[in-house]
Amino acid sequence: MEKLTLIYCYDIIRLEIPCLLQRLSYMEVLDFLRLKVIENKAPNISSFQFAGNEVQLSLGKSLQVKSLKLHHSCVISHAIDKLLSIVPNLERLNIISPHEVRHA
Repeated sequence: MEKLTLIYCYDIIRLEIPCLLQRLSYMEVLDFLRLKVIENKAPNISSFQFAGNEVQLSLGKSLQVKSLKLHHSCVISHAIDKLLSIVPNLERLNIISPHEVRHA
């Protein structure tokens, strides 16, 4: 499997993507109501997209991530404070954060 899209999975609280998914390069997680944690261990994710409520996000060894799209509240603070240091090869960052203003 190279692409994984999960939409409207309302009952999932913790999403764990195992390292066995070696070919997985694209992942979308959209509109989960109860999700609290996303833990990715798939080593070759190059594009990750998330839209939903604030979650604890672990991209594992994120050296392959080049494109990251995040759409949720408080994402700007999270992106500036944490994500940029754990995805060193990031080429494209798309942030959509309604109701948040950050002066950097």
